[in-house]
Amino acid sequence: MIFLEIENDLESYWEAIKVLGLPDKFPGTKLSTIQHNDWGNEFFLHDPAGNLWHFGIFN
Repeated sequence: MIFLEIENDLESYWEAIKVLGLPDKFPGTKLSTIQHNDWGNEFFLHDPAGNLWHFGIFN
């Protein structure tokens, strides 16, 4: 698991990754929607190698 803290505008990062169409290009890749938590927001990317990427911003 890898956590990348985003300083601002998590939505722009999500959009930039979404337009790449990774789940269509690489079997096993999954991109979640943005989850809103009490501590901040995050989304997840499962890559083809099985790594789980967390992209998040703290409140």
